[in-house]
Amino acid sequence: MSGARAVVATARNYRAAVAELRGSARHSDLVPGAVVVIPGGGPWWTLLLEAQAAGAVAVVVSNPGRVPPEAGSALSADAVTLPVVVERPYARADILADALGARAGNAPTMVTVECAAPALDLGATLRDGLRWAAVLAGGPLSYCGGGDGTFLLEAAGVSGSVPVTAGVRLLTGDARDPLLRVMALGEVRSEIESGRVGAGVRLETATFNGTIRAPLRYETPARLALRRALDSCRSGERPDDLEHLLSDHDLAAHLLGPHK
Repeated sequence: MSGARAVVATARNYRAAVAELRGSARHSDLVPGAVVVIPGGGPWWTLLLEAQAAGAVAVVVSNPGRVPPEAGSALSADAVTLPVVVERPYARADILADALGARAGNAPTMVTVECAAPALDLGATLRDGLRWAAVLAGGPLSYCGGGDGTFLLEAAGVSGSVPVTAGVRLLTGDARDPLLRVMALGEVRSEIESGRVGAGVRLETATFNGTIRAPLRYETPARLALRRALDSCRSGERPDDLEHLLSDHDLAAHLLGPHK
């Protein structure tokens, strides 16, 4: 346990993740020198900066719900100097990597995003879908036009611009689980589909040689996020999670704005 990194976490799923990563992580109540896990349901941006000021070496933001304007203002490019890992239920880093690996560098000709969710989950689900589109298309997204739940975007891919369509539907009535489906079309077709949080993300890749369904990832989102934060502490590399979260939120908020 001498090489284990201190982790400050109160949520049960993260305390379980610390126990599973025994040898790499240990529980602690002291922030200096520790990885700090922040719940995403409250003012997580304020807690992030407080943890940094108190001496944390990395922060995990668990499933952030709101990303209000004050969050973007507080988390400017120079404000955050430590690694930040963001747990996103529909845009897991390991499955994103699986999808890119299966495509083997084959750029898509078009990407489609279909998103349906209750009002409280719509923004977070859409921003995860936009993250998938940006990763598969190979570059950041920009808004081109649309309305009434159908939007046209463009990705600045490595091999040129890639058109992206996004269809958004609000689920009303009885509580329902969000639904997300993303497809990257071309010589290689990638299809990603997810419903209830915790049920896993289904990934299929179709090539001239047939269709391959990637095995489900059974590592919990909490364990994955914590493991990535620990890896960042060891390597000194800072993931782009926070920057991606803020940019994805801004674009999703634009698509869902009242004028749309």
